[in-house]
Amino acid sequence: MFTFELLYEGDALTPSSRGTSLSILGALLLGDAAVNAGVVSPIMVIIVAVTAISSIFFVYYDFQSFIRYYRYSLMFLASFLGIVGVLFGFIFIITNLCSIKSFGKPFMIPISPKLNIKTFIIFGVSFLIYIYIMNKKLFFILTIIHLNIFCISAQIYPVRPQLSDKHSFSMILLPDPQSYNKFDANQPLFELQTAWIANSIEPLNIKGVLCTGDLVEQNEIRIPDGINGNQTSEEQWQAASRAFERLDDKISYVVCTGNHDYGYEKAENRLCHLPDYFPSERNSCWKKSLVETGLNYQGIPTLENAAYEFETDTWGKLLVISLEFAPRDEAIEWAAKVAGKAKYKNHKVILLTHSYMSPEAKRHIKESYKISPANYGEAIWQKLVYPSSNISMVICGHECEIADYKGNVSFRTDKNSTGKNVAQMMFNAQTADGQWHGNGGDCWLRIMEFMPDGKTIKIKTFSPLFALSPLTSEKAWRTDSYDQFDITIE
Repeated sequence: MFTFELLYEGDALTPSSRGTSLSILGALLLGDAAVNAGVVSPIMVIIVAVTAISSIFFVYYDFQSFIRYYRYSLMFLASFLGIVGVLFGFIFIITNLCSIKSFGKPFMIPISPKLNIKTFIIFGVSFLIYIYIMNKKLFFILTIIHLNIFCISAQIYPVRPQLSDKHSFSMILLPDPQSYNKFDANQPLFELQTAWIANSIEPLNIKGVLCTGDLVEQNEIRIPDGINGNQTSEEQWQAASRAFERLDDKISYVVCTGNHDYGYEKAENRLCHLPDYFPSERNSCWKKSLVETGLNYQGIPTLENAAYEFETDTWGKLLVISLEFAPRDEAIEWAAKVAGKAKYKNHKVILLTHSYMSPEAKRHIKESYKISPANYGEAIWQKLVYPSSNISMVICGHECEIADYKGNVSFRTDKNSTGKNVAQMMFNAQTADGQWHGNGGDCWLRIMEFMPDGKTIKIKTFSPLFALSPLTSEKAWRTDSYDQFDITIE
């Protein structure tokens, strides 16, 4: 086989008028001489010839090189371990192919879209048990190989959040991402957040992801000023969409619209490109969770107003209602009708909307945006939340200042018309680095752990950016009382 590779390379480097003839002549003479000398058997010559001819079908040189790596790896394993080595090699190759992606999709879809390093461990351990029974000496050799491959494949992550109770589940809250998406250099940070979520679905038992809106800084501009962003609106929407692609077909996420997602720069009207980049068909997980859609200002059903259902073992069924920025009366009436439906009577309902409450935990009465008609925080409370018997929590973002962490979060509870407490939480981080036009928020997010008692939610504030490096891992958690606390849902 090595001799053939020498002839192959010689043919590639020799002028075409002689290269092919020399290669054919060399192959014939060397093959005949090797058989006559007893170095190889005739069947080996045939196998090598068939392999060589088959490789010609792949005209792309880089792809041929890729095949070579697999070919010689299998030969090496077969030489030392026989058929067991070949089987082990095939297991590794198949697992590797199932763990890679092409154009954002699993390479082996639909055969095995979710095979990963964890599956490789299961395959490997099972295989090693079989080998131990058959041949203990071979078992120890393969154990060393398996552990080495695992160590090479596993990413070193200094801080890995864990649930405080193995029977809990979680939801992840993403604050306004506009300042990530308005600068091209910041966009990978938003992708870091969604990539971390995708990798944490199993260890944190994540049921859903909530985003407080303002996906972009400007909804409809063509010439960025270079200060408040260097990306056009289309580039910003593409960046937001690209980040959420990491969650598509893996988990349901709920995105609400913010003031910057409307109009030209900030809510001059209700023009919005969310439906263009986030149609209801883009995430296959929505086929199960998306249960209601409302009409936008044009009378078209979009995800600007939508409801998502999540089934859980310990909390029963949750309903998350996403409400447009500064909702029209029609949107509020739609949300009230959905929450009041008999089939959602026993659901715990979470209302997700962009603008609702200030850092001082005061509900907004009025804001200075041109968008009209509009309802703000206090009107949303009076018209929707207070009369409802099953809206148990309101989550919002929007507010931010050049201030410490406490100046960009708030929390309050109030009793609704039935006397039940309603938790209301505001969380934003876009100025967490102390700048209006900084890195976008240091990748802060919140882990909402729903405890098995069916009434307690543990809130923790975490940065996967700081968690990546041993030099910054001690900063990965915000542990002050306003960033780490418990919520009791009635």
